[in-house]
Amino acid sequence: MIASDGHLRPKSDRNTNSVKILLLEKDKEILEKILLATKSNTHICTFRSIAWVKTNPNKHYFNDKYFSSICIPQCDKWHLDIVKNWNIPIGRKSLIIEPPNITDLDICLAYIGGLINGDGSILVKKWKSDGSGKQMLDINLLGTKLLMDWCKIIIEKALGFKIKSVVKKQKSIYTFRFTGRAAILLFEKINQLNIIKLDRKWKNPEVLEFVKNSRIKDAEFYKNPSLFVLNGMINRYKISQFPTQSVIGVN
Repeated sequence: MIASDGHLRPKSDRNTNSVKILLLEKDKEILEKILLATKSNTHICTFRSIAWVKTNPNKHYFNDKYFSSICIPQCDKWHLDIVKNWNIPIGRKSLIIEPPNITDLDICLAYIGGLINGDGSILVKKWKSDGSGKQMLDINLLGTKLLMDWCKIIIEKALGFKIKSVVKKQKSIYTFRFTGRAAILLFEKINQLNIIKLDRKWKNPEVLEFVKNSRIKDAEFYKNPSLFVLNGMINRYKISQFPTQSVIGVN
């Protein structure tokens, strides 16, 4: 969360070393979870931001949003740990942040879960723009080129197979977006971790229902794969993308 929506505020004459996290007001619940987990008595500040945003010389729109933030003071040890182990720089970091200095796979996945909480998305989308295509789970991450390349490597390592999707540039940032089986498996792996999650993304009823139905179809696939042989599509996925243990316990 700090890597995506946070900020390490350095010590000054008026402030101690502190950690600030700013989110849309509708996501205030995750700030409450952070304060509970850190046993902090810091208050959540909610405010309104109104601005005219110009997209080009001929177009502009009125941006009226509510935000919530926390600023946890006296974080000297946090700053040392965050800079050394998580590689998050002090001050402005959106365009320069690099991958964390960690190797434990579960902790790496937890970090990616935090990125999804902040600047990422988990949605059920159609293949075709007109809405006529097959539904698929879609996960999208945003960040620097180095960070997105690292995310791709970690996700492939965790899933055990290569993902065809590539990191792409989008204005001043980069995105790593992937769909289908890889998105379902990553969603399940991160959802099993005991970390702070944003409910509107990780407990989205549409997403949970889609993942559940996909697992039921997997179970049916193992019982009778011949039913799924349509126009040679049986080879669309490698068998490693259908781990047998993942279908155990389907309700």
